[in-house]
Amino acid sequence: MKSPSPLLLLLAVGGASSFSPSAASGECISDTDVIWDDEFAVSDFTELRTYVLCPNTTFDIGDWNDSIGRYNSMAALDLIAPNMHVLCGEDGKRENNCVFRGGNEQVYIANLVGLDLTNILVQGVTFREAGRAVVAASAKTDEGGIVFKDCVFEDNSDVEAIVDLLPKTGDKKVPLDLKLTLDSCTIRNNSARRLGGRLFGLIWNVQYDMKIRNCEFLNNRAVVDDALNEEVVSFVIANIGESPAHPDITAAKMDITDTVFLGNTVSTMLVYQENVGDDGGVTFSNVAHAANTFYETYETEEFCEGVATQLSTSVFQFDCEPFELATTSTTTSTTTSTTTSTTTS
Repeated sequence: MKSPSPLLLLLAVGGASSFSPSAASGECISDTDVIWDDEFAVSDFTELRTYVLCPNTTFDIGDWNDSIGRYNSMAALDLIAPNMHVLCGEDGKRENNCVFRGGNEQVYIANLVGLDLTNILVQGVTFREAGRAVVAASAKTDEGGIVFKDCVFEDNSDVEAIVDLLPKTGDKKVPLDLKLTLDSCTIRNNSARRLGGRLFGLIWNVQYDMKIRNCEFLNNRAVVDDALNEEVVSFVIANIGESPAHPDITAAKMDITDTVFLGNTVSTMLVYQENVGDDGGVTFSNVAHAANTFYETYETEEFCEGVATQLSTSVFQFDCEPFELATTSTTTSTTTSTTTSTTTS
């Protein structure tokens, strides 16, 4: 995670007293620095701020540079205050081809103005080639929370996470106080790297509340060399109720609906969960799978084509709730959708 937050540094020394966004000119945005600079000028966060990205534009995201006090290339998308919409084109469709490329983290979510995050929407954006994670979040939201709609997360290789929802030490939080939704998104052709622990994968929800709606997970990988000799468990999604930042809290909630997992490669399970608490856990409906590859683990030949719940201190012992086996019509529809998206982007 970058440190300290650039927005927090600027807010500490005072910002502009009025808000006159560049986006208000009616012109689309071809440089994310415009969003970053305009956010400093906001005085009333109850007003909706809508930023329209220019279609057919690639935004080369940089990393935070302490020596210059800003990003060394285009700014990441910092979601730090309520009532903010970012759209690809006026209609917010992925076919408009707005691509975020590069950068250690492409979207950073935190509370930096003393307000819960609400009414935040990112729609139609494609995220590629992130260094560590596409989305990194440690924040407090209201019930509406943060929504990524009709977005594409693709070709992010050797990342720690596509979505990293993880409370940080020092956060003043209660269980499940960040709510984030992936709605009608495609997550494809990404790969996760192992950091040294036994668990690794692409979507991490730790102690928060996440919803996945009408999404497709296609051809993603979380593998290591010589896997059968390694004590590792990899997955596409994890829902975990404990963290080093808040070991006294046990809670994590996830709901997955109308979603398909097709052609992914992991060791043991599509979705992993542990220590989710009485109010937490994964619920799912109308979730299908097909043609996923499981290379199993060092200690067990079992695998789970659904949600695997840890049964003991060993991650290799779990109870499995399987998803439905995808029908021909499901996989054909998904493949057609993927081909269309690839062609238009």
